[in-house]
Parts: sequence; C-alpha cells; structure tokens
Amino acid sequence: MSLHSHYWKKDLLKRSSVISDKVKHQRWGDEAIMILEQVITLGFYSIQRLLKENLISHKLTNKKFTILKYPALTPDGTIVRSHEVHNHFDLHKSGKTNKNSLFLCHQFLQSHYLEFTYDQKKHPLSIYVSSEKSKNKEVYKIDLKQIIEIFNEVGEDNLSAI
Repeated sequence: MSLHSHYWKKDLLKRSSVISDKVKHQRWGDEAIMILEQVITLGFYSIQRLLKENLISHKLTNKKFTILKYPALTPDGTIVRSHEVHNHFDLHKSGKTNKNSLFLCHQFLQSHYLEFTYDQKKHPLSIYVSSEKSKNKEVYKIDLKQIIEIFNEVGEDNLSAI
C-alpha cells in the first residue's frame, strides 16, 4: 500500500468527524450547509482517488451500499425549468437499490441534483443526489449517517497495514 494513501484516508476520517459534529449543530444557515456539502463532496473525491489508485481493499471496493432511489416524473427527458428535486422525481415512489462506492462517487462528483433533506428542526438528515448521467432517470437518497459510515469504512480500510 502506498504511503500517500494514509493521508487520503486520514483526511477521510476527519471529514467523517466533521459531518458527525455538523449534524449535531443547533442552528443551520446557508454557510453551514455549503460547508457540509463541500466536506461531503471532497470526501467522495478522496474515495474516488483511492479507488483509481487501487488503494482500497477488494472487499470494500466491491461492497454494495443500500440506498433509496426515486423515478423521474418525466423519464423521456422532458425539461422542467427547476432544479428542485420534488419537481423532477416522484418522491412517493421509493425503491431500494444497491450501489458500490464508485457509483456513489460519480453521483456526487458529477451531480446535477444535490439537495439536502431536513427534519422538523431544520437539521439536515440526508441528501438527494443525481449525476448528469442519471438526472433523467432517477435520484438517489443517502442518509448522512450512511455517508459517515462509508467515510469511516474507507478511512479505516487497511489503515493498520501502513
């Protein structure tokens, strides 16, 4: 394992910790949401980098994560002049799907839609995300807790071997 993977993985563990801390915030403004989006997006960039360099175990590379998916309201690609997820996808028709970490990286790094969901106290819970490639088919919903788990798993993967 390359020594430089240690830095990427260590940073991923820090990002996981930042997300965990952010989720506990009492007040959420636009700046806090943008910081959270940045932390998550750069975390998935780190994972993509590690995957491309084969610095993640085969077991974790091939691991499937269960996420929710929602179909497009206009699967023929009809353009709706809005970037709000609820205007493009049927959020009442969810289904489960299993996707690997590279797929999730592509969704975040090439996102056309990226929108947080919130609880009653306006705290972020999850993210709707869909890449340019998927934008006319479906949107995926990933819980922040699941993102934390993914970042931790990748960050701890073979860490003791360094």
